[in-house]
Amino acid sequence: MLVSIIIPYFKDPLNIKLSVNSVIKQTYKKWELIIVDDENSLSSKKILIKIKNIDKRIKVYFTKKNLGVSKARNLGLLKAKGVLISFLDSDDLWKSKKLEYQVNCFKKQDIDICFTSFYAVNKNFKIIYKVQTPKNLDYNSLIKSCPICLSSSMIKKTILLKNKFFNYKNKEDYDLWLRLSKKKYRFFSINYYLTVYRERKGSLSSYHLSKLFNAYSIFKKNVNNNPILIFFYISRLYINALLKKYI
Repeated sequence: MLVSIIIPYFKDPLNIKLSVNSVIKQTYKKWELIIVDDENSLSSKKILIKIKNIDKRIKVYFTKKNLGVSKARNLGLLKAKGVLISFLDSDDLWKSKKLEYQVNCFKKQDIDICFTSFYAVNKNFKIIYKVQTPKNLDYNSLIKSCPICLSSSMIKKTILLKNKFFNYKNKEDYDLWLRLSKKKYRFFSINYYLTVYRERKGSLSSYHLSKLFNAYSIFKKNVNNNPILIFFYISRLYINALLKKYI
């Protein structure tokens, strides 16, 4: 089973080399890596062409203008040849058996989406917190909190082609999980820490207004525009973020 890995790139020259290296070290070898250059600069082209030459399974696509992370992922999806899709942010990392474990789950389980437990680290790779994901998730549990790290996920391509990312500035993955769970797609978790989430500056501590506005838009769409429920779920999400319990 070919796995297509999609990395959107934007001004992250040091970290992307580590991320790509974690892909190359995977014990499961049947993959292609699609990097979408959303920076569109001479420096990004030089960096990504060098990375492309490391391994013939790496492909780079250059955008003519900045699309934003959601559209960059959607573009990568359209270029993907694999039956399974994994997303990896340019500063996150995988443990070497991540793909192997997930592909085996798709072979043995009747599932649509697979994700792993993960831990978050700071710029010095010191562990900040860990998230051990529940084995099964549905809409009722996801609307309360989101324990899924996008970089830990693997999804059937046929599902993603019908349910693409919407262009939120952040939390676009949470919106995707809510939409998929409402449609009764089957989620499954591997209870091993196979993904390393690099916490971005301000990603939790400064949970600012733009993130709250995006959360409001997502909940408004997914909880039938009920203002009381919207307020309740945003408050819970905000508290979880402050406690550094979930991303």
